[in-house]
Amino acid sequence: MVYISDVVDGLRRCAKTPRIEGETYIIAGMEPIKLKQLVDMIAQELEIDYPSTRLPAAPFLAFRHLATVMYRHFGF
Repeated sequence: MVYISDVVDGLRRCAKTPRIEGETYIIAGMEPIKLKQLVDMIAQELEIDYPSTRLPAAPFLAFRHLATVMYRHFGF
């Protein structure tokens, strides 16, 4: 997510940079947006409600650890 003015500024900077061919840049604004803010904006724009409850992180972290161990064990 980026404001159009930030995109224009980034493209102008790229146009003024010598020997930029073949390079890759990420154009972003000065302030990061949190995922919850992004979801809120999308839900508001779509005029929908979404569950505001949050799931606990522990089961997902445990699964990630178990999956990492299993992938290493089987050579993935």
